[in-house]
Amino acid sequence: MVLSEGYSFLGGETQGILGPYIWKDTEEVIYEVDLPSGKELYKVIMLEGFISRSWMDYISMGLTGTGGWAKDDGTLCCVKQCYDLGSDHFLISFLKHEAQHAYDKRVNPNITSEALEYRAKLVELVYWNNDEKIKSFLREADSTNITNTHAMAAYRIVSGLSDRIFDCEFQSDEKAWHNKTALVQKHSLEMLSK
Repeated sequence: MVLSEGYSFLGGETQGILGPYIWKDTEEVIYEVDLPSGKELYKVIMLEGFISRSWMDYISMGLTGTGGWAKDDGTLCCVKQCYDLGSDHFLISFLKHEAQHAYDKRVNPNITSEALEYRAKLVELVYWNNDEKIKSFLREADSTNITNTHAMAAYRIVSGLSDRIFDCEFQSDEKAWHNKTALVQKHSLEMLSK
């Protein structure tokens, strides 16, 4: 019924929460994305006209939900309403993050979801020019729920950077991360390379 009315549909789960994602309009755009592995062109499908952005979006009254994903064929899908297309939130947290997913899936088809998130979040830190992103990962970090790959990856990153920068297991004080951007970028690139 949804498809016959001219809408697109995606079911499944995002972080353990069921879809559906149902939208009306798509626009294809090509972006050149610079990653630590080099520059590549990526096809981005801009999705608009949503009537459903999953149960996660619904139960949070629109406060949380996915902003996009990388398909197995390397195409990046973007929920356009989530982004200012000139912002770091789009250019880094969506475009570089999802392009890294596409790259990693192509290079290592058997990569785990947690490893995908770990590597993509490291790429965000390599390019983010202030301490906002590491503080965001600090708040997201949680090693207690292994099914939440985003939180597990954030924990692994904060733990690894804490060891390298502060010589401790996990630096939980946000103030300690202030003015550490250059070190976070340097060590994130090193951690990505291992």
